[in-house]
Amino acid sequence: MFRARLERAWGPEAKELSEEVIARLETLDELVSRWGQAVRLVGFKTPRERDRRYFAEALAVLRWLPNAGHALDIGSGGGSPALPLAIARPAVKWTLVEANERKALFLEEAVRALSLRHVTVLHARYEAVEPPLRFDVVTVRGVAVGRATLEKVARELGPGGRLLWMSSEAVLTAGRDALGRAWAHCAGPIPLVRDGAFLLVAGVRS
Repeated sequence: MFRARLERAWGPEAKELSEEVIARLETLDELVSRWGQAVRLVGFKTPRERDRRYFAEALAVLRWLPNAGHALDIGSGGGSPALPLAIARPAVKWTLVEANERKALFLEEAVRALSLRHVTVLHARYEAVEPPLRFDVVTVRGVAVGRATLEKVARELGPGGRLLWMSSEAVLTAGRDALGRAWAHCAGPIPLVRDGAFLLVAGVRS
């Protein structure tokens, strides 16, 4: 069962998810598996690796995600962390930005198949998206994040907004130094799951 798989990858927190959420996550897992073989969507070698990296690491971010508001995911790729988070926290409106056409098509198909009406997919580079939007939280994983991108994110986050940046411990340790003066506080790198990715949590100055 998918819940049991998720518990092994994430922990007892998986028991708190509703049956509806688990069912949608399982459907997403099937979509990722099918599309992954067709368009090289993700590079997981085993289902267990997919459970940990695609689902468990994403859902571990839930504790830092607001209960409502507007979230942006930069470089959404194969859909993690945004799609698992959008399933688990449906009161949050999501905008997913992805420049790769095939991956953007997958994201659109996943949103349709899962009836995620609170999720919008933009086929574009984040730096080229205009006019500036306003968000309560921004997530980013698996893409290069430079100072210009961080400055744009800081401008588009509302009061009390935060950046949730997932990567390796080394990348995030270096990333702390790139945040600049627009950022008021920063926590991390924080381990998400055992032998998994880390998280950097940063807030903007009011």
